Amino acid sequence: MVAAAAALPWHRSGEVERSAFELARAADSLGLVTGGPRRLLFVCLAVLPLVAALALAAAVADRPRVVGVMSCIVGGVGLASVAVAAWATDASEVGPPVAAVAAFVAVSCGTSLVLRRSSHVRHH
Repeated sequence: MVAAAAALPWHRSGEVERSAFELARAADSLGLVTGGPRRLLFVCLAVLPLVAALALAAAVADRPRVVGVMSCIVGGVGLASVAVAAWATDASEVGPPVAAVAAFVAVSCGTSLVLRRSSHVRHH
């Protein structure tokens, strides 16, 4: 859901709506993506759909802790993106609130998956 929310409109400028991906690309082309943390968030946002797909693949492979870790990463990127968008733009479109809720759910569920006890019984 976080990756899908990033594709929703996040900002409107005149008649142009921009997704989180388009906002990041515009910020980079303006030279605003400088320094380690900004560059890291830019790269993380770029690979967000891949990490979300890897979480889905891990779920299919019955790897709940891997799903949990990936979900926490996706949620963290989503929350950081929402924070940056709220600070840097009016973030008046539907994308940021949807992403915030989806990211919070991803981090919460991911944490639960990482911390839960394994339900698989192992025989030695």
